[in-house]
Amino acid sequence: MMPKSILLLLTGFLLVHPFGVQGQTVRAELKTDQIIIGQQTEFFIVAEVPVSGKLIWPELHDTLTADIEIIRHHVADSVKKDEFSTLVTKKWMVTAWKDGFFPIPPLDFLYISNKDTLQLETRALLLQVGGVDVNMEEGYRDIKPIWHIPAGLRQFLPYIIATLLLAGIVYWFWRRSKKQKPERAVEKLAYDPGVPAHIAAISGLETLRRKKLWQKTGVKQHHSELTNIIRIYISRRFQLQAMEMTTAEILEAFSELNPDREALHILKDTLQLADLVKFAKYRPGEESHENAIEQALKLIQLTMPVNGDKQETNG
Repeated sequence: MMPKSILLLLTGFLLVHPFGVQGQTVRAELKTDQIIIGQQTEFFIVAEVPVSGKLIWPELHDTLTADIEIIRHHVADSVKKDEFSTLVTKKWMVTAWKDGFFPIPPLDFLYISNKDTLQLETRALLLQVGGVDVNMEEGYRDIKPIWHIPAGLRQFLPYIIATLLLAGIVYWFWRRSKKQKPERAVEKLAYDPGVPAHIAAISGLETLRRKKLWQKTGVKQHHSELTNIIRIYISRRFQLQAMEMTTAEILEAFSELNPDREALHILKDTLQLADLVKFAKYRPGEESHENAIEQALKLIQLTMPVNGDKQETNG
């Protein structure tokens, strides 16, 4: 039989040094347990668990209790305490919107280690929310005016310089594009200056008719080339900058130079139909494409120079 003194010694050793068992503790705290309505405070939980286990946190979403609202969640922070245990801290920013005493009940945790599952629990807390003192005898007060902080010129000088520099760059590009626009327009004309304007236009329209672009590349390209031919003809015949003018500007200038009302009517219908096709995605019938060419030919016949008429330029 084992002596009594040895038995007592072994029992004490087991109590002081439990084999394979480490302590698990969790505690909940408030940074301050007294706030006023709308003020925020931190609610945090500190858990000390063995490094080999897993802690299951309670699910907290928008509210801590029915009267305490969660404003913000923080990510849990882990710190190794020693070779056996880890400290895990998780924080929530909370507030309340009415005064009173609001208890925070204990929160349950699950700790899983190997095949064992333990249930841990925090202690209950109490949050005191005070109201805002209002002296009703003082009456209402107007809102205080906005305070304007005086600023010197030096504070805004970099912005002024940047704005002027940007405006200068925009103006330079605008002038450059304006100067180059007629040159680009001339490059796109692609006509022989030695051929009279009406002959070149008639030839261009017949070539366009043979292409039948409305059956191949689309209606939009057909009417774009048609109006280009007419604009080139108007530019050369009447010495107008028709390639740079809008439809309304061309019609106004044409009506002042040519009194033929039928010619003006044909020009108006042709240009406006092209605008509808190009900008409003209008799709006219098949017969309108051939008819537009016929109308353009008639416009040239009505406005082409007659004997003694020198109002045409070959440039």
